Amino acid sequence: MNRISFRPAVDPGLPLCLLLSLFLVLPVAQNPDLPLVLLLCFALSSGGMYLFCKRRSGRLGALIAGLVYVYSPTLMHDAPYARGAFDELLALALFPLLLWRVDALRDRPTPAGFLLVYLLQAALLGARFTTALTLTGITLAWLLLETLMQLINREASQMRAGSGVLAALALLLGILGGAALWLPISPTSEPATAAFGLGFLTLEALLSAPPIQDAGAVNAARELLNLGPAQWALAGLGALAALRLYIGGYRTRHPNAFLGTACFSGLAVLLVALMLPSALELWSGSPLLQHLGAPSRLLGPTAVCLAILSSMVGLWLSRLQTRYQISTIAVVVSAPIVTAIPLLYVPEWRSSLETAAELSASARFAFGGFNGLGVSVGLLLAVAAAWRIRAWQLTPRPYWTAPALTRASAVGILLGGLIALFSLLITFREGIAWIKSPPGQALPAQVQRRYALGDQVQLLGYDLNALEFRPGERLNFTAYWYAHERPAVDYSSFLRLSSVGLPPKLLAGKLHPAGLPTSQAWGRAAYVVDKYDLRLPADLSAGEYDLVISMAVCAETPLDECAALDEAGESVVGSAVITTIRVEAP
Repeated sequence: MNRISFRPAVDPGLPLCLLLSLFLVLPVAQNPDLPLVLLLCFALSSGGMYLFCKRRSGRLGALIAGLVYVYSPTLMHDAPYARGAFDELLALALFPLLLWRVDALRDRPTPAGFLLVYLLQAALLGARFTTALTLTGITLAWLLLETLMQLINREASQMRAGSGVLAALALLLGILGGAALWLPISPTSEPATAAFGLGFLTLEALLSAPPIQDAGAVNAARELLNLGPAQWALAGLGALAALRLYIGGYRTRHPNAFLGTACFSGLAVLLVALMLPSALELWSGSPLLQHLGAPSRLLGPTAVCLAILSSMVGLWLSRLQTRYQISTIAVVVSAPIVTAIPLLYVPEWRSSLETAAELSASARFAFGGFNGLGVSVGLLLAVAAAWRIRAWQLTPRPYWTAPALTRASAVGILLGGLIALFSLLITFREGIAWIKSPPGQALPAQVQRRYALGDQVQLLGYDLNALEFRPGERLNFTAYWYAHERPAVDYSSFLRLSSVGLPPKLLAGKLHPAGLPTSQAWGRAAYVVDKYDLRLPADLSAGEYDLVISMAVCAETPLDECAALDEAGESVVGSAVITTIRVEAP
């Protein structure tokens, strides 16, 4: 079948990818307090992913990958808005650029390319150490596994080991230079083992669509811990397309893309498995995993793998008949944008030094001493290695040349952008893309029932993941607090299990419910979302228990002592029996 294609002097794929990423300007336009550097991070994310995937799956696949990545819930919402983790967003934005340059260095070794890989790797570690650890592990695993597969498939891939070793050297020197910028708080500091136990996600939650935001909540911009429906759907389709094309013999034309897809498919499965509750024992026995933080922090690295997998959809679409191609491309291109429209609304932004410069709990950025020495040594070694490359005889490895966009592909991309724009104009409004609960109501609550805790504070409703549990299972409880007037003092909250004939069992205590001091952030204008993600005690006896929530004034009293006082009724402001749950024998 003959196809008419146009070949402009400038690759149109990258500008189109950046143009379709402009929907992310909306949150910044709505909230003038948001830093404009967010837009730079978004541009680096979509552009870097495009440049990396173009070399592997063509321009159409690269554009799909760039959109899938930049509209990932973790990248566009959780890191910048829900948690204010700009350093994590920067690390995720730099990572595709690093993959692109590593791939380029393996194909055409040059001194400039070597130094660029070194600088990007050092900058990645300098942005956010814990996130960069996972991303660096992905880079090294991809480099090792793909090199091994290509060496085994030497005749088709025409792989030369020297370039792969050179790329690995640049990464290792970058790790030396970047890691030297981080200084532990104390030599005896241990990884926080409590946090990771509360960050596991179910497969259902990972694959679910993001819930609609409620502007009627004080802390409305909160974490949405999922991968995004378009992200996992297109990644799955890309993996199937790659397998189908590989079996059909397409590997002889472009083996590198399929080998890389196998690697990133395995990494995606591994990362998802590490976020599931079944991985608790693995995290408990691994200090390295514990240093990464909560398992939910693997969502960003998983988004990278899903985007790369989705790029293979482009190779499949390029083989469709022209009459089906335009409409199918339009649907695929618009899907990541349309499904992310509710996340483009950020109800209210509260910037603070704590959120805007969030750093790892186990390390801090520092210069001087061994830090400066490590950076200097890494830089000198990188410059020396780059200088030596000039004398090495490294023949460039032939690589598949990405074809120009066909006319059908270009029309489909533009049509997909129009579909996304039309969807935005129709749905981006209150009641569709977001809701706003009136004062004194919490519309998102699964159970809407009022409980009075004292004279000022009410519980408007709650969410509970189940009514029957086994010992050691996860209990997810969300309270929707409301204050008639801003309290004059700070309240603390406690969640307990109570049963006749047994002493009360404390499940959780919070000095500030939802992390917001009641005397500063609560008020009659909006409610407060307070999440409890915990595990029931493994030795909990079978039977029926009342789930009780209470509020107390702890003042200067430590939280554990205040919990004992609250249990005795000495500091309690109010309590309520939420519901009755049943614990079955294990």
